[in-house]
Amino acid sequence: MTSIDLEVVSGSSSAKRVLVTGATGFIGQHCLHYLVNEGFEVHAMSRSRHKTGVDDDGVHWYLTDLFNSGSQETIVNEVRPTHLLHFAWYAVRFMPCLDQGIKQESMTMVFIGI
Repeated sequence: MTSIDLEVVSGSSSAKRVLVTGATGFIGQHCLHYLVNEGFEVHAMSRSRHKTGVDDDGVHWYLTDLFNSGSQETIVNEVRPTHLLHFAWYAVRFMPCLDQGIKQESMTMVFIGI
């Protein structure tokens, strides 16, 4: 390992940059404040947030779709994160019951992680 690798692993580098995917989601949104308070430079990716740039908490926001590999590469190369928290999730609602006349209360949610 090089000295740079050791700094990243040990966290001794003065620049701790974390890239958070799914930052507006159920889990991701609750991590941002904690990371800022722990001294991380926080970069958050979302496909649904309309605002980009730095918010009042110091979080750097990027509007992107993770299915677009070109935008992912651009953001990673720009941010050069030392840490990654991947909370992006794609949920598909499986609703065959609507075609069969089954009550909606009995539907099951199917989640697919990407």
